Amino acid sequence: MTHLLWYHNSIIYLLHLKRGIDLLRFVLGKSGTGKTEYLYNTLTKLAESGENRIIMLIPDQSSFETEKVFLDRLGAKKCQNVKVFGFSRFCRYVFDTINFEQKNVIDDSTRAVIMSLALEQLDTSLEMFANSSGKKSVIEAMLSALKECKKAKISTEMLRNVSALVDDKTLKTKLRETALIIDTFDAIVEQSYIDPLDNLTRAAEILKEKNIFDGFTLAVDSFSGFSKQQLEVLRLLFMQCESVFVALTLNPFEDEQQSLFSTTNDTYKSLKAIAKAENIDIKSPIKLEENFRNESEELKILEKNFYQNKNNKYELKTNAITAFSADTVYGECEFVAKQIKKLIIEQGYLYSDIAVICRDIAPYAGVLNTVFDKYEIPYFMDMSYDIYIKPVIRYVCSIFNAVLNGWQKDDLLAILKTGLSNNSDEEISVFENYVYVWNINGSAFLRPFENNPNGYSDKFIQSDFEQLGMAEKVRKSIAHPLQDFKENIKDKTGKEITELLYNLLCELKVTDAISNMYDKLKANGEIAQAKEQIRLWNLLMGTLDQTVAVAGDLKISLKRYFELLSLRLSSLQIADIPRTVDSVSVGTATRVRLNNEKAVFLIGCIDGVFPAVPSASGLFSAYELKTLIANNLPFGDEPAELADFENYMAYKSATAPSQKLFVSFYKTDLTGGTYMQSSIINEIIAVFPNILLHREEEYCSVADSTWAILPAFEECARNFNSDSNEERALKKYFSENEIFKDKYSAVANASKAKPFVFDNKSNVGLLFGNDLNISASQVEKFSLCRFSYFCNYGLNVRERRKAEINPLEYGTFIHYIMEVFFSKYSKNEFSNMSEDEINKECDSILDDYVNKHFGGSQKNTPRFMYRFNKIRENVHFLVLHIIEELKNSGFEPVDCELKIDGDIPGYEVVLPTGQKILLRGSVDRVDILKKGEENYIRIIDYKTGSKEFKLSDILYGLNLQMLIYLYAITLGGEERYGKVTPAGILYMPATVKPISADNTISDEQINEQVSKGLKMNGMLLNSLDVIDNSDAAYISFNTKNGTLTAGGSLASLEELGMIFKKLDMTVAKMGTTLYSGNVEASPLKGGKDSCEYCPYDSICAYHMSDCRNSFSLKNDEVCRILEEEQENGGEE
Repeated sequence: MTHLLWYHNSIIYLLHLKRGIDLLRFVLGKSGTGKTEYLYNTLTKLAESGENRIIMLIPDQSSFETEKVFLDRLGAKKCQNVKVFGFSRFCRYVFDTINFEQKNVIDDSTRAVIMSLALEQLDTSLEMFANSSGKKSVIEAMLSALKECKKAKISTEMLRNVSALVDDKTLKTKLRETALIIDTFDAIVEQSYIDPLDNLTRAAEILKEKNIFDGFTLAVDSFSGFSKQQLEVLRLLFMQCESVFVALTLNPFEDEQQSLFSTTNDTYKSLKAIAKAENIDIKSPIKLEENFRNESEELKILEKNFYQNKNNKYELKTNAITAFSADTVYGECEFVAKQIKKLIIEQGYLYSDIAVICRDIAPYAGVLNTVFDKYEIPYFMDMSYDIYIKPVIRYVCSIFNAVLNGWQKDDLLAILKTGLSNNSDEEISVFENYVYVWNINGSAFLRPFENNPNGYSDKFIQSDFEQLGMAEKVRKSIAHPLQDFKENIKDKTGKEITELLYNLLCELKVTDAISNMYDKLKANGEIAQAKEQIRLWNLLMGTLDQTVAVAGDLKISLKRYFELLSLRLSSLQIADIPRTVDSVSVGTATRVRLNNEKAVFLIGCIDGVFPAVPSASGLFSAYELKTLIANNLPFGDEPAELADFENYMAYKSATAPSQKLFVSFYKTDLTGGTYMQSSIINEIIAVFPNILLHREEEYCSVADSTWAILPAFEECARNFNSDSNEERALKKYFSENEIFKDKYSAVANASKAKPFVFDNKSNVGLLFGNDLNISASQVEKFSLCRFSYFCNYGLNVRERRKAEINPLEYGTFIHYIMEVFFSKYSKNEFSNMSEDEINKECDSILDDYVNKHFGGSQKNTPRFMYRFNKIRENVHFLVLHIIEELKNSGFEPVDCELKIDGDIPGYEVVLPTGQKILLRGSVDRVDILKKGEENYIRIIDYKTGSKEFKLSDILYGLNLQMLIYLYAITLGGEERYGKVTPAGILYMPATVKPISADNTISDEQINEQVSKGLKMNGMLLNSLDVIDNSDAAYISFNTKNGTLTAGGSLASLEELGMIFKKLDMTVAKMGTTLYSGNVEASPLKGGKDSCEYCPYDSICAYHMSDCRNSFSLKNDEVCRILEEEQENGGEE
């Protein structure tokens, strides 16, 4: 009886379905012919009559604009008679109608996690996709295949059947395993969840049982095609609704095979076939021809010919269509912004009258935003942002990375730099500097910070203790909680790990930090950014809840937990919220929401990009897709169909504006890639051969840059030296503007031939002091580049130095050893010491240095100690070499690390203004030779790098340090040494250079070659006493004719006098130049390139000044120049 009743009811229901539709009518026409308007008018009349069974089915992203149209036409009450649905909302309406409650609905992020779990479950059963549960690319490809199967109604049984038919082994395996994975995925979902991918199928099943839409009027608009799922729903709606209207964009008056409309023509045929199969009467279509949208005649002509192979040519008489070629992406965005402002200000457009459309928004992300903000253009950009750059998400991910990667410094610094740390910016900076200086990484973060924040030093001043305290505070605030978290998560379930993570975030006071960030952003007027922080926190909490729902009872490792969490996070979509109703719409051709725009900008019209070249992506290759289609498994569209659809999207975009169309492309990108214009521009040129493809330099006028204050200031700065009326007006405005007048003043200074000059000379004294007390080496640095000197000694901006054995640190070692050894032992004492005794003493000094400055050998790494022991070997040879040289010389060391302006008076120069320059320094070693009443003094400088003395350098203010020291001793050393006769300066190599050797070379020959590399060079007094006590085996000098030669090693007392006089002139010139406020970036080039290792090159503008060149001259030419200078009163 029950069976008969069910049968009776089914027959009645089917009969009712068959008689449901009274009208199926297609509304056909090309773009702009009024199809949507026809539907609006039809539905509006019905709604006004009181009919409330009305549905308008449109793409999901267009629902807001469509609802707004009916609100404007019908008012707040009657607009509710029209139900505006995308397919997603339509499904929810069906479910609500029958009170079907959707619980545990999964989203993209949960779907990704479940797919990963499915792959993990099947790991041992898979061949091609084994070990893929943590591979994001495989998961994404499999999810794409899943969605395609759902949309195309491809069952796993169909996949297996085709797998059995194909010969290709790779495709056979891929199909078989894909079917197995999808089955497993569905089985997991069916246990506890509802997948929205099945909503259309679920809705169709309900419609087969329930006649929900009896008597409804249905209008379908703005679709170019439908999936099989959607077609099945439409079939059932056709059977139930009383009236159905379907609008399609195609040319109803020409061949249906026209490729431009092939997608919509195929859709038209599919819908008619469904209607015929269900015996639904199809009324004569409404065929619309007249173009109502395009007000411009040129746009109407373009619509009739665009991608339609008509070969008609017309003359472009107005500026309704503009084509533009930019050099870069930034230039293209500038063009768009300027034209938008022009439309707003000169032609009275609203921002909402304008749309910007591209095919791929990625190249414009960040650039278009920046330019629009600069031009004060409100916009809504329909794109999702990388969620991993958002503060709270980056914070959580960095926690996992830090724990899993073994406390890498980049991960810990990433946590601190999210803005969510409760440490101050100063504390974080001090922490980062400490980490950099001491190269802290890995488990070193788990030990207390105890070293000097400035690097190797035996002195701790108060500021060092303060900085160390700050660094240690930050370390403890982050390392201890994370270490506890790592210990507590062992052998835990997904739920327990989630709880521990939440507790960690609470312990780190992340919610307080988010609240503070919200308040700061809100106070600065950045309301959207402020609200986004709250949204992100809520999203994160929802993601953690969903992770517990899926993997809460599973015991999983932290690595696996983070894989699942990352899959969720990567699937989250964070999009902009429209900030104002009146804004420019920016989006891709597939998603942009157009609503009667007057002007449209098609950007990125690059060959192969817009329209895009179809390419296979996802699980199957292009060849495999063809094979599947040949076996009646339509996995996506064929390349030819995709190409037609790309052209169709370009056509829809180009024909969207009613008044103005702008098309543009950029020719190069930051990587050096070059691009050509696409067929969009070529099609326009084919229709209007006289159209100009404008370029940046000829199209954008000065006036175009003055639509907003920031670009106007840029224009003012760019053409500052121009005397045009526009430039004068801009200068007047910005020189008086409170916000910009300081920037204007800086530009004015920069525009001068020598931009780095102090306007207020008193500021020089504030930075450098009214008198200068400087090291001798600073004179050379000033001569190399004044701007570098200004940055280094005026602003005190210096590079951080790592605490490691670098050349600078090695030099410190050598100086320390030489000072201690030669201060401790007299020449007579060390001359009588054995080699073992000397080496033992050197070792003792080195060990003492390590204990004092490096915390002892136990605190240092094996790598450090290895390098240190290599230095030890170097030191042994070096000290022995020096002792041998002194044994063969009458000179004897009398001072090590002699302090100029300490042990002896400093060298002082008084400027004509009365200001004083006092030079100080430290002489590595002072040797004395006593001959009768003469006290010959030579000074030695230990150099870890190569150093060659050239007398011509002093003409350019170079290589002065040692000469200044010798001059200072000559002037002020009498009390310490008796009357001084300057005997010379010598540079001693302090590094034993490696040599090439084979098995045939003896130890004696090796020592001889090494000794050659340690020969000193410099300048000696041309005196027999000095020369006789200078062994040529240890010192490079030339005694040709007993005079100073081109080789450059001997000088007479008279020549030394001229050199010392040159020192006075150079130091005085430095002081005069500096106190005049001239710190120009005019670097010295030539033998020494002062820019090569300069740390200030990123802020230097030396290209605005002339660099100075240095030349190597013969010594007799140098002496002639010095003599002429001094005869002329010091003028060069």
